[in-house]
Amino acid sequence: MRLVIFVISVVISVSMVSSCGEVGDAVKEALSEAESCIEDDPRHSLEILKQIDTSSLSSRKIRAKYSLLYSMALDKNYIDVTTDSIISPAAKFYKHHGTPQERMLTNYYLGRIRMNASNYEEALLYLTSAERYVKRVDNDIAIARLYKAQSKIFQYIYDSEMMVATAKKAASHFLSANDTTRYINTLNDIISGYLQCRDTLDVLLYLDEIKNHWEVLTPRQMSNYYSSKLFLNEYYAESNVNEILLNYFEDVTDFGMIRWLSVANAYYYIGNVAGANDALEKFRIYENSSSPLYFLLSGQVNSSLGLYREATEAFERYVDITGEKNGFIFGTDAKFIKEREISRQKEVIQKFEIITLALSGILLLILLIYFVLRSRWSRKEKILSEEKHMVELQLLEEKQKEYQHMYDEAIDEVEYLKGLLDFNKEPSVRHHLLDRLNLLNTFIVEYLVSGSSSTSSEVLKKFIQDKQHFMDSTRQSFIVAHPELIEYLEQRDLTHNEICCCCLYMIGLRGKDIANYLEMNSGSYYKFSSNLRKKLGMSPNDTNIDKYLQRLLNS
Repeated sequence: MRLVIFVISVVISVSMVSSCGEVGDAVKEALSEAESCIEDDPRHSLEILKQIDTSSLSSRKIRAKYSLLYSMALDKNYIDVTTDSIISPAAKFYKHHGTPQERMLTNYYLGRIRMNASNYEEALLYLTSAERYVKRVDNDIAIARLYKAQSKIFQYIYDSEMMVATAKKAASHFLSANDTTRYINTLNDIISGYLQCRDTLDVLLYLDEIKNHWEVLTPRQMSNYYSSKLFLNEYYAESNVNEILLNYFEDVTDFGMIRWLSVANAYYYIGNVAGANDALEKFRIYENSSSPLYFLLSGQVNSSLGLYREATEAFERYVDITGEKNGFIFGTDAKFIKEREISRQKEVIQKFEIITLALSGILLLILLIYFVLRSRWSRKEKILSEEKHMVELQLLEEKQKEYQHMYDEAIDEVEYLKGLLDFNKEPSVRHHLLDRLNLLNTFIVEYLVSGSSSTSSEVLKKFIQDKQHFMDSTRQSFIVAHPELIEYLEQRDLTHNEICCCCLYMIGLRGKDIANYLEMNSGSYYKFSSNLRKKLGMSPNDTNIDKYLQRLLNS
């Protein structure tokens, strides 16, 4: 029963994981599709986003993407949002995560939301924060919109210089994106800023740039062009207003698109009060906004027509609106926000540069220390290498001398053994003498050929490892060379092996060397040496056996 329950649980878990995977993939595909068409078809993008079940947004990253795209789609469909409720997940996530473009867009739409709520200070703060990512974003349209939004805020607070500066940046990016319509619209913004600054030369320059694109201008853009021309005419005292108006009405036939305040201002400027009054009437019909210029012109026109009560009311309204506007402008801190943010960013950049410079200095110092130590170590290694080479040369030289000495002795020994062979006819003795003679010959030949004795050493090693043969060979050599001595040892009742050991003593081995060679432990060797001393007739005060036998040999 438990097994059945376990299997059912596993199947359900796998099904849930599989289902979640399928839902997650579907959401990602929907978000990707909404993002791909958000510029060209924002209405379709919004419909896709509305169909997504928000409960299927399984991670913070997905929720952030959804909320950012939804905010973008609403804005592009001219649905003004004044709270952060929709974009909040994106604002939280992209504060520390996401690409530069995602961070820039999030701050931009946070700024747009503040603009919709008429909170221009916070709006400009977000838009300036978004500007930090411009250099790392490859999206001219998004960057142009950012600067366009900034210019609108500066236009609203009558900061003409900043309005022109940001509008120029927006126009540059619209042009890079080949968005001619928005480029022309932004040029009109720049012209408005220059008109406020009474910079007529730059106004003419940008009007000529718009004229260069005349064939692609929309009626609204043509209307903006003529409106700017009419305002500009005030500064030149020329009487071509009627000509401009005639061209204006010929090229823009839709009265709803004509800038009637600029027409009214132009008529009033040339003294056509009736024309100005008619233009103001059309403004009330087609635009109907609370523009300060409308109430100013209305007051002036009514005054000229003798309608003093209407003129007074218009002037009072003008004063109220401009007073409110000036109060807002003087009360707002918006114009200083960008300066403070730019200053703060400069401080951050300066701190970063200082830290980078400090780290670079530390790294350079570490590298310098490394190269100094490496140089010293290289010199030390070179010195050690030279010393090692000298030691090796010295050892080689000493070894060569040793080989030379061994060679000389070997030559003498060969001559001696040859003489013994000629003298002695005993087969067993000749056999041992021939073995030793061949060993010596091997050593001599290799020394003459290569200057070393590695091969002969191997032969010698094998010769010595055969202990009994070596000991017999050594004993036979002494029998031939020193027969009286061997006869003396035999008379002392020494066994064959004891005589062999005495021969080893006499060629220069000590007691411990013989014990090691014959693999005797300390007890066995002590017993052996005690018996040998007794047979040789040595007293306890006598010297070591090897020295005793060597004196005996020499005597």
